[in-house]
Amino acid sequence: MNDFELMRSLPTGQYLPLDSPIHRLDPRIRLLCSLCLISAAIFSTQLWGLVAGFFILLLGFKLARVPFALGLKSLLVSIPFILLLALMQIVFNPYVDRGILFSLGPLVLSWTDLYIAGLLILRFVVLMMLLNLTSFVLSASDITVALQSLLSPLAALRIPVNDLIQIIQVTLRYLPLLTQTAERIARAQASRGAAWGASQGSLIQRARQIIPLLIPLLTISLRRAENLALAMDARAYGIHPQRTCRKVLTLKIKDAAALVLSIAASLAILIL
Repeated sequence: MNDFELMRSLPTGQYLPLDSPIHRLDPRIRLLCSLCLISAAIFSTQLWGLVAGFFILLLGFKLARVPFALGLKSLLVSIPFILLLALMQIVFNPYVDRGILFSLGPLVLSWTDLYIAGLLILRFVVLMMLLNLTSFVLSASDITVALQSLLSPLAALRIPVNDLIQIIQVTLRYLPLLTQTAERIARAQASRGAAWGASQGSLIQRARQIIPLLIPLLTISLRRAENLALAMDARAYGIHPQRTCRKVLTLKIKDAAALVLSIAASLAILIL
């Protein structure tokens, strides 16, 4: 039965509706804080900066009241990819400015190689956990409302902000629906005798199991997109260039304080 639970295997995108200090913040502030911390983790070049980012990440999980082990589950899928990147960094690193630990022909292993590989692993872990924390505290509707408010000044430049937000909203909504549709198709095929499951054959045979899913999944997705387009036309979507929002966002003092703290934490990651 676990072979059909595709939604549970998704590493990110699972919103947790908890009552925490982070969940009570304005969605725009939550999005901006996440972008600041993610940008700082990407551009940080020193070990101590990433270590500080990791401890800030632990504090974020604590304030959000989200179990840290829940965020670590996404790393299980990414461990082979992380190790492969670290191995490539060790093999193809041209700098050897510290003590050599191992040498075999053109292959040289030094302390610099291990340092850079460890830095890459730590950066990847911090980024993945930050993305998970963002998905835990921001729902699809929160992201849509926040982006619509933050990008609204671009409408003065005649940029179709509403259409852009609509594309993002449909994408965020249809990705879980696509996974649920794949689950239903897999269950229907298995009930008719199709071989399905992690224990069915080799890796190539398991990859071939995905091929029968593609055609019905594509057909259902096109039919769903057509129904969505007809529904939007029936409701006169796009007639008025200015759209109102049912939920009016207002900034509070705690929102401004949270944004200032996140900017300070991002600068600390970069400076260290």
